[in-house]
This record gives sequence, structure tokens and C-alpha cells, in this order.
Amino acid sequence: LASIGISKLKKLNSLNRKRIIILKKYLSGIKNCKNISLAFPYKLEKSSYYFFSLRTKKRDEFVDFLRSKRISSGVHLMPLPLHPLYKKYNKNVSTSLKVWKELISLPFFPDIKMKQVEYIIRAIREFDNKFWLIFIMIDGVKTTPLKQIIDERGKIMHMMKKDSEIFEKFGEIYFSTINSGF
Repeated sequence: LASIGISKLKKLNSLNRKRIIILKKYLSGIKNCKNISLAFPYKLEKSSYYFFSLRTKKRDEFVDFLRSKRISSGVHLMPLPLHPLYKKYNKNVSTSLKVWKELISLPFFPDIKMKQVEYIIRAIREFDNKFWLIFIMIDGVKTTPLKQIIDERGKIMHMMKKDSEIFEKFGEIYFSTINSGF
């Protein structure tokens, strides 16, 4: 058993470099998604991620959509009280119980082909666009895409300003999200 571990350690740097390349491709490919975001900020320096997770309020629909495209996905993060071993420690973790229902992990292994990653990214974008089309199809509802300013701390979404045709005496409206740890 130790010999297997030693042989794997020799490949560690190479495997981590491959993961970083894959991670950069995913990050670049989904940066403009409106309804799918990173589960947490990925830092490329001195990291060795072993899974890639996203967050969407439509997780179950997203899982079904990916399955229809023959893309596997999973849920690797869940609140501890949901694990059988920790049920007796059922503490108030209401935020965790809410957030975990939005998390999904995508294929992320060193030998995945770039064509496969690109296919997955196209599927992510397709789902993201379909999600927004639901709102466009409601009769009488006018939609305006939000301008988004995104960085590792979270994002600010600019909804409207005073020159919008539907505002009469108002300044601007912003929404924001803050990533945990900031």
C-alpha cells in the first residue's frame, strides 16, 4: 500500500498542473453565466483541487439537463448533520441546509480531455441561457440584463439607473452577493 502512495506522490506535481489547466478552462468558460456561479472562490496559486463545484438555484433541473447531455455530476458537499455519523449533532445550520441544495460538482480529473471540458462548458452556458428565457416568455414582463461586476469577493449587479424609461424620480438600483470569507 505504501508503494502505491509513493508512486502517486511522484506524479503529484504533474497531476496538479493538469488540474490547474482544466480549472482555468472552466473558470474562463463560465465567467459570464448569470444563474450559475462558483461554489467558492478558486485560487490558482498553491492549490490542488480535486473537485469543481458550482452553485445554482436550479440545481435539480441542472442535474437533469446535464444527464440529458450525458454529463455526469454529483453533490460532494453537504452539511454535517445530514451525514449519518453526525446526525446526533444536529445543530442549527440553516444557512448550510439552504446552500447545499444549490451545489453541484462537475467532471474534474487530470485525464479529462479539453474537448470534453469544452462540451461541458457549452452545456453549462446553454442551461444558463435557458434559465433566463423562462422569464422572457412571461407575457407583459419586460426584462433587462443586469450588468455584472464580478471578482473573488462576490458580484455587484447593476439593475437600473435614472435614465431608464420606467423610473421617474429615482437614482440607481444595485444587487450584490458576497462570497464567504470576505
